[in-house]
Amino acid sequence: MSENASNNAVLNAVDAKMNELNAALARLDDLVAKRAALTESLATLRKLESQHLRDDAANENDAVQSLITVRARVDVQSARANSLDDQIKEQKAATVALGNTVGSVAHTLFMQLTAKRKNRATAIFDSNFVMPHAAAFPKSLLMDGSKLVVAVANLSSPRFNAFHIPTDDRIEQLRRFGKEYAPLRDACASEPDLVLAPVHTPSLSVVD
Repeated sequence: MSENASNNAVLNAVDAKMNELNAALARLDDLVAKRAALTESLATLRKLESQHLRDDAANENDAVQSLITVRARVDVQSARANSLDDQIKEQKAATVALGNTVGSVAHTLFMQLTAKRKNRATAIFDSNFVMPHAAAFPKSLLMDGSKLVVAVANLSSPRFNAFHIPTDDRIEQLRRFGKEYAPLRDACASEPDLVLAPVHTPSLSVVD
């Protein structure tokens, strides 16, 4: 498999995982929207129940039948709301887990790109300069601070490995994940002579 084809296979696999993350976020948003609609419906039913109880002029039999209907709907919708609460909790956990998987892979790509940039900076330096004998600082300090390396330093801004934060905060971070990952992907795709190692996770594997 050619270098470009191999890199494309790795990046396409991450893209597919990113699409799964977006789908998981969409599923979560759908569940939250349904829960909000049920909350509004339940509030309306509670208000209707109160109105029936306060209507002294209503026929008692009619009032009883109306209350039976209203309270039955309240019971059903309350049960559905509880079910949605459980589904939302499960979907949040699944979304964060998926996001962490994609984050680990993105971080691996970032580290590979950074290492390649440091190697390029070292090669350029070695072909043009010689470190002074007994220099007071290591050559690696120059390489880490070179323009080649610093230029990609900001690509770690999404904090791909930021696992230990509250669930809701992590989910909001993951909503920006795709947009923040895009520059890293572009940099990996355009980096000269970069050969991305296949990425391996329990649910993501790209091999030659």
